[in-house]
Amino acid sequence: MKLTFIEEPELEFGTGRHIDIRFGIVRHNPFDVNESQRPERIEIGVVGTHQSIGGVTDWFERLADEVPAKESRKPNLFCRFPGFSANSPFRSSLIFDPALTVSVGHKELFSLSAERDYNKRMSLAADLFAAKIGLMAEKNVRVVVCAMPSELIDVLADGAEEEGDEDDDEPHHSVSRPGQFAFHDLLKAKCMKFGKPIQVIRPSTYDANQKSREKDAHGKARRLQDEATRAWNLTTALYYKAGGIPWRKPRTEPEYKTCFIGISFYHALDRKSVQTSLAQVFDERGYGFMVRGAEVKLSKDDRQPHLTSAAIHQLVQESLKRYRTDHGHYPARVVVHKTSKFNRDEIDGAMKALDEVDVEVRDLMSLSNGMIRLFRHGYYSPLRGTVLETDATQDFIHSRGSVFFYEEYPGMYVPRTLHVRYDSTMSSKPDLRRELLLLTKMNWNNTQLDSSMPITVRAARQVGTILRYVDAGEASVVQHPYRFYM
Repeated sequence: MKLTFIEEPELEFGTGRHIDIRFGIVRHNPFDVNESQRPERIEIGVVGTHQSIGGVTDWFERLADEVPAKESRKPNLFCRFPGFSANSPFRSSLIFDPALTVSVGHKELFSLSAERDYNKRMSLAADLFAAKIGLMAEKNVRVVVCAMPSELIDVLADGAEEEGDEDDDEPHHSVSRPGQFAFHDLLKAKCMKFGKPIQVIRPSTYDANQKSREKDAHGKARRLQDEATRAWNLTTALYYKAGGIPWRKPRTEPEYKTCFIGISFYHALDRKSVQTSLAQVFDERGYGFMVRGAEVKLSKDDRQPHLTSAAIHQLVQESLKRYRTDHGHYPARVVVHKTSKFNRDEIDGAMKALDEVDVEVRDLMSLSNGMIRLFRHGYYSPLRGTVLETDATQDFIHSRGSVFFYEEYPGMYVPRTLHVRYDSTMSSKPDLRRELLLLTKMNWNNTQLDSSMPITVRAARQVGTILRYVDAGEASVVQHPYRFYM
């Protein structure tokens, strides 16, 4: 065993590169700043009560101007928000119009409280807001904001959606307990048919005074980020959902044209079956294609979900066809990240699909949360990029940890390692490790530098959390771009 280190990889922006997303945008503008198809005006539709609509629109108007950084002795840890306007580094404006708002009545919300069954109450709430969002489906909006009123928080409080675990890198994205519906995911599933990306905003996001009303799984007040950080995360997500490209994976010449594929699994609502979800990230820009795969069975040997040789062959084959449709050619390299270890049948099925179109370089890897944690003497956390090389087949990588640029660890818990298995690879391990660390920065839903999982796996998991609410017979309404799942 030995320890190695991966230098923090850079991202590419409009006029230059930087390791940090926020400083990159401030100094170099979004990647697509000079492209004609970029969203210079983002028309926002808003659904909520009169009060929550007013709160959201007032806050967005505030975000047209600069928001000072949180005071800190570490100036790189917190970055001022430069404002979101035509004159800011974003070179884009959020557009609001009273005609693009739909109100939910207090009486409608109060009626939800009469339903004692939590899941039924959650479904009724999602149906109510989905019906309102549907009224804007034909209107000229880029993104629909669901401005959650405080009354809705109270209605949903009993079974509450909980904060993510200690390795969660999106503090405001909640996950439901097993067997309980999650409003965020259920609403997005019900709104797929409208063809408009949805942004759910909690009251505490636009009104810090609401923090005390929102509880985590332990009944404590939700942890709230500083205003500048909230502004960064929300506006960047809106920019991407509106069709923009805030940053991308740098292109290095000569470099193989690569197709990245993430495969994950999720339980059906009845917990009786396990389904496959797949996210294909086409290129360094992050264009993707999200699909639901076949039902799988747990292996008796390792209790992990595995695909049949035919099933993974079909998934990889369909991904390659989609890549060719969008690019006019097949990729020279394919990387597959899966959340369970590849068995022999899965390797054979994937290789057969790659052989059929003469993919030159193939890298099949399985990724999971590592049970090994490393510590530094006298410090809270190892450096992000620290690698424990155990043997030729596997590594443990600190994709989260202390960051030189910040001069500290920007998390709350001792982070887990990322367990990487090199099931069948052709690229060098140093290159694969660096690529993994870079892909953890390709989550356009926030500006956090140290996500725990690469976008391949993260996106595939998000597909599963939402598609579990979509019946197989409703496949025609499913949207494929990533912006519908974030």
